[in-house]
Amino acid sequence: MPELFNIVEHLSKSRKIRDGKFNEAIFEIISTASAAIKTQRVNAWIFVNNFSEIKCIGNYDLLNPSLELSPNLTQKDLPNYFKLLTSREIVITNDTFKNKQAAELLDIYLKPLDVHSLMDIPIHIGGELVGLVCFENTKTARNWTEREQKFGLVIAQMISLAIETDAKQKAKLELEKALTEQKILLQEVNHRVKNNLAIISSLINMQSEKAQDEYHKFLFQETRNRLMSIAAVHELLYQSKSYSQVNFKKYLNLILDNLIDSIDIKNKEIEIEREIKDVTLNVSIAIPLALIINELVTNSFKHAFKKKKSGTIKLSLVEKGEFVKLIVADNGPGFDHKKIKTNSVGFEIIDSLIEQINATISHKNENGSFYEITFKK
Repeated sequence: MPELFNIVEHLSKSRKIRDGKFNEAIFEIISTASAAIKTQRVNAWIFVNNFSEIKCIGNYDLLNPSLELSPNLTQKDLPNYFKLLTSREIVITNDTFKNKQAAELLDIYLKPLDVHSLMDIPIHIGGELVGLVCFENTKTARNWTEREQKFGLVIAQMISLAIETDAKQKAKLELEKALTEQKILLQEVNHRVKNNLAIISSLINMQSEKAQDEYHKFLFQETRNRLMSIAAVHELLYQSKSYSQVNFKKYLNLILDNLIDSIDIKNKEIEIEREIKDVTLNVSIAIPLALIINELVTNSFKHAFKKKKSGTIKLSLVEKGEFVKLIVADNGPGFDHKKIKTNSVGFEIIDSLIEQINATISHKNENGSFYEITFKK
């Protein structure tokens, strides 16, 4: 008999087992076991349907290596045999044709396959009984030695490892499938939200045509710009690999470009200077911050250049450690922040959003209006 230790060491290094090639791994284990202890047939089974059946997962016959898997055996047909199997002990039948424990198997399994001796080794995973590996000696009766029984236990452990690896591989594939489906679903959600906001924006545009004066038309335009600021983040999320983080530089540029295109500045040359660093923000911060910027830049367009034909709006966004600092400034005449704030819907929106992202905001007149917003990333 070959040195069993070397055989066990060989199986422990099997790539088929480690790589989760289940059928190949089971065949390698049982065929190696058959050759090692010179028994014609070795097969592996697992319990299914709450221990009411055992299902063959591997069948090796030295004289017929391509032997098909055996059909399921049921507790209903073999109650005593199943009682033995679930006892968690090694079941040994040296002479199956004379042993009463094997009587249930005699006509349906043992005689047709000429099995004279059986050694059934339980397979456990994490202390739970999951199946068995059967060593079957044909043509003659056989006494299974203690050494062979110990070898059988090792073979059972190898099979349990293959079963576990296969289960992990399937779980991984299921997880990957679920994540892919979730990604597609989130893409679709963001796409639909963006499209719905675009529809609402179009409706607002249509409604604004009925406005009787420029003041009310601009109110419609402000609302539309707020909507488009939210729609822009959903567009980025739809295109992105992430569904909780956005590149705020890209997001902010989209918002600013939309504002420039949408606001009628009546032949004035208004330049927006951008010093925007690459900062990644969570969506829960990005959307409120974008709306704040929308309000501040819109205010500059509306109020800073009434008496000027040209002007500059500066935006600066930098990240320092765990904090982000945003500056929005213009070179207009400045204003008394406290007086305007008392009757401004825009500033009510800003205050609410500042509180939402737990930020601080300060304003001063420094060659124009100057806002500084700081928040923790």
